[in-house]
Amino acid sequence: MPTVSIVLPIFRVEKYLARCLDSVCGQTLRDIEIILATDGPESCDAICREYAAKDPRISIIIRPGGYGQAINRGIDAAKGEYIGIVETDDWLEPSMFQKLYDMAKLHDVDLCKGAFYHSFNDPTKNFAVYTGIASGLFSLKDYPRILSYQPSVWSAVYKRTFLNKHDIRFMERRLSYLDVSFHLETFIRAGTIAFVNEPLYHYYQDNPEQSVKSSEKPLDGLLTEKHFYEKKPLHQISDKNIFESLVFTAVLHMLWNYKRLTSYENKQLFWREARQFARMFADRPIAFKEFTPRQKIFFKMLLFSPHFAIAELASICWYAYKNLRRTIDNCSDILFKAVFARHHS
Repeated sequence: MPTVSIVLPIFRVEKYLARCLDSVCGQTLRDIEIILATDGPESCDAICREYAAKDPRISIIIRPGGYGQAINRGIDAAKGEYIGIVETDDWLEPSMFQKLYDMAKLHDVDLCKGAFYHSFNDPTKNFAVYTGIASGLFSLKDYPRILSYQPSVWSAVYKRTFLNKHDIRFMERRLSYLDVSFHLETFIRAGTIAFVNEPLYHYYQDNPEQSVKSSEKPLDGLLTEKHFYEKKPLHQISDKNIFESLVFTAVLHMLWNYKRLTSYENKQLFWREARQFARMFADRPIAFKEFTPRQKIFFKMLLFSPHFAIAELASICWYAYKNLRRTIDNCSDILFKAVFARHHS
């Protein structure tokens, strides 16, 4: 049995695929299997065949049918003790899977996650994304805010028996942001978690075809997040802090998606679906501990306003009122200081 099975979903990444495969094949952890699930085009298939001919650890799955299907077919075929997922426009530090696997084995965890880089064509723009969690064992109850972090499912290894026991797989619909549900479910269901708080993965930012650069599918983010709650209903989440972090995560994602929309039709379509989604959280008290004023207003307006334009107007009025109060307070301070100075001169 290999130590780690690495699943790579492939589609239209011929410009980046060789760089990615070089970094995977060059891992210091040698006892790995590499599963290439390719949906083409032929230029990608040819690169897969070329690398498979040179490295016996590589197997190829042809035309799995989409991103979610590619990862799921790879997980189904995997024989490794742990499973890793790598986006094929990204690349890895040579020791990534060695360090993740060593930490996972040391503590016998269901999930071991690492930090990562945002990487650009211009390396001077690169920066590391840390969690603030020390390397070693970790409890979700101690730091539930991790749920709201970027769903970097590719900077981790997952115990294969854990994924199979809970039937954790990707959605197979053709949607963007399919990693959100997988990220939430693995953290919520994991009995034990470990961290390697060292950046080991290069998340490439200059691919123009990344889904985060498009606003053409306004409901994808909502649909993928709702998929998690269909598998793990909210009433099963008893811990108050974890529940609060799930609400915060949902609001963070909804606000991010909403701010990217430009057309009237997309905004109202999103608002209608987001209102229905937000109501799911309204049956339990929410402390709003992590929320900024804008996030809190956004969530409350989702619950009370049937139209996004009303919510935007209310938000504008609230901020205008806050700014007016701040201006009046500042003017009062200046006037008081001037009168005080004149009185004592």
